[in-house]
Amino acid sequence: MRPFSIALRWALCLSLTPLFGQGRDDLRLPQLSASEAAKALDDIRNSRLASDVCFGFEAVHRPRRGDASAPVKGTLWASSRGDAHLLRIEMQDGANTRILARKSKSGSEVLVHADGRLTRPKAGSFTPLSAGLLVSAFDLQLPFTHWNGTKYVSTERGRRPMHVFSARQEGFEGEVTFGVDRAYGAILEAKVRSSDGRPLRSLAVEDFAKAGDQWVLGTCSVRDEASRDTDLLKFTEAAIGLRLGDDVFTEASLAGPAEKPAGFRPL
Repeated sequence: MRPFSIALRWALCLSLTPLFGQGRDDLRLPQLSASEAAKALDDIRNSRLASDVCFGFEAVHRPRRGDASAPVKGTLWASSRGDAHLLRIEMQDGANTRILARKSKSGSEVLVHADGRLTRPKAGSFTPLSAGLLVSAFDLQLPFTHWNGTKYVSTERGRRPMHVFSARQEGFEGEVTFGVDRAYGAILEAKVRSSDGRPLRSLAVEDFAKAGDQWVLGTCSVRDEASRDTDLLKFTEAAIGLRLGDDVFTEASLAGPAEKPAGFRPL
C-alpha cells in the first residue's frame, strides 16, 4: 500500500454522505477500457510498501446473537521483497499461533505453526488466525489480487467510487469479487461466493489510520454470510520505516516468536 494523501480522510468522510438530489444518470461512472483495466490490475499487483512495517492489533468476534468475545491480540509484520508480498502474524493465544503468508506473480502460500505443529493450509482456505475467530490469513494476504483468472467487471459507486474485479483460481471452489478505490488504489472490500453463487463471506475496510505521515489500514471487518457473525480487526499501534531481517519471514523462524521492533506509535 502506498502512502495516502491527507485528502483521503476528507474523501472517506464525504463518501458516507447520502447522495441526495442526484438522478440515476448522475450516479453512473465512466467504465475502464481493456487497456485501462489491465493497467489498474498491474498497479495493484506491483504496489509496494514504502518501508517494512509492524502492527499490533486486536480481533473481536461478534456473533449475531450473544456477547462479543474478549479481544485476541496479535502482531503483524509486513514487507515487499522483489515482486513478493510477505506477512508474518503472531497471535497471543493458547496455541502460540504463528503464520507466514507470501504472494507473488508465481503464486501464494500460507504456513501455520500452532500447538508445536507446522501445517500448510490448502490454498484459498479460511483457517482462522486463532480458535473462535473468523478472520484468517486469507483476509490479510488477499491472494486473489494475483490469481490468473482475474478480470475487470465494472466501475461502481459504493461508499467510494471503485473498480470491481472478479477473481477465480484453479483449486479454489468459488469466486472473489473485490473493489479497489478508484483514486487511491486501496482495496476497500472483497466478497467470496461459492461455485453455485451463494455468498460465503465478505471483507470490508471500515477506516484508515495515520502512522507518522503514512496512511495505513485502521479497521477491517470479516462477515460470515451464513451465520451473520462478524469479526472486527483493529490495528492499535504501528512501527513504520523499518528494514526487517530476512529471517523474520522464514519457515524455520516459526519455531519461536519474532522480535518486535522499537518505536511503536498508537493509532
